Amino acid sequence: MYGDTEFDGSAAAFMGGGFMPNQSAHPPSSDSSSFSISKNREARCLFPLTVKQINNLTSSDESNFVIDGAEVNNVTIVGRVSHKEDKASEYSFFVDDGTGQIECTK
Repeated sequence: MYGDTEFDGSAAAFMGGGFMPNQSAHPPSSDSSSFSISKNREARCLFPLTVKQINNLTSSDESNFVIDGAEVNNVTIVGRVSHKEDKASEYSFFVDDGTGQIECTK
């Protein structure tokens, strides 16, 4: 009754060690045109950062910011808008992500 299932406690049920074999149809390419991790990271223009990381960024010579050796052009912040200020030609709001608060102007 219980001996003919895959849950009978035999070692065959645990041969994968919790990991499935790679089922990729195509092996990784050794083509030089594919990006490596470091090249792809340097080419990224959108970074997820915390407010604390933004406040600690250093400026490069071109007045762009640099993080981990890569130039930062755009950032993504996930946080709570704490309050908004309306002005004549623009409005600004403050975002708090738990690591700090930053003013954003539009």
